[in-house]
Amino acid sequence: EGARSTGDLHKVLGIAAEDTRHRFRLDRNRQQELNSYVAIVVIGFLVYLGVIVVLDASFLGPITEQAAGSTELQGPVSLNRATVDVYNLLFFHSAILQAIGTGLITGKLTDNRSLSGLKYSIALVLVALGVFAVI
Repeated sequence: EGARSTGDLHKVLGIAAEDTRHRFRLDRNRQQELNSYVAIVVIGFLVYLGVIVVLDASFLGPITEQAAGSTELQGPVSLNRATVDVYNLLFFHSAILQAIGTGLITGKLTDNRSLSGLKYSIALVLVALGVFAVI
């Protein structure tokens, strides 16, 4: 288009090259800026998993052990092993949903397409499965 409008091909190629360099710089800067946002989203998911692990280890486990050792009800709410298993299952499902959502959001941030976040979703689901296999 530029060659048709002017006879000076050197200027047209110079402008096209400068435009390409400028676009490349903008894309590189965008990726650098988004890396911090991706890290924040992934760290948020890991914090969520950490809270679940702390709840399970520091709260639900000791309450279940105390309830198993005592025959009488010591409070307004009774917890047994079945109730704790239901909470663990609830935590597991919430962590899986959180992993899928976090991955899709990460894909939307990086490539402006939610489906490109499936690789992040799969990785985060595997992390959640690993955490729940340990606890």
